[in-house]
Amino acid sequence: MTQIDLQSFGFIIGTIITVVVNLENALEIWYWTKFYHGTLWMTIIIYFLFYMVAYSTTFSKIFRVNFDYVGVAQSVLFTGHFWLVLLLICAILLLPVYCREFYRIRFQPNETDKARINQKYRHEEKAEFITEFRQKVQLKKQLARSSYAFAQEEGWGPLITSGRMQVRPNPYSRTSHDLGMLHASPSHSDNLRNLAETL
Repeated sequence: MTQIDLQSFGFIIGTIITVVVNLENALEIWYWTKFYHGTLWMTIIIYFLFYMVAYSTTFSKIFRVNFDYVGVAQSVLFTGHFWLVLLLICAILLLPVYCREFYRIRFQPNETDKARINQKYRHEEKAEFITEFRQKVQLKKQLARSSYAFAQEEGWGPLITSGRMQVRPNPYSRTSHDLGMLHASPSHSDNLRNLAETL
């Protein structure tokens, strides 16, 4: 095994550790913000940029310094085997962490997990309620139209002007006018008395 092989192996191990630790940290986080996104992905990007720049052949020619790992990053990063190994090892190392967290949250949640789940589903319930409420309000606005709006539709004009839509009074119902007439008219006993007197 030559020195370049050992340096390539060291670079691969360092890259795998950096990527896996950052992705495992990403699995632990609950609230993703712009700051956290930037920190997580910039850590990985800066790691690759550091190796590409600091250990490049151009950098060593400019400063005329010859140190270990020069040109290793370029030779390793441009091979397909490296990316395949990185992908497989990340999946193999992160799968147990994901399964452990899935089991713990579902079957053995602590108080913090319960509070987070409760808050998450309450937000979803509130959003659902607000959406349903807005739909009902919008439906009521669509249904509540004035008689003027109905009169503008075809067929309603002749029906309204014909008088068939008017409310007719019920002859059998007693109105206040009828009750007033009843009190003003003589009672039934007075009528009988008048009838007896005439006989």
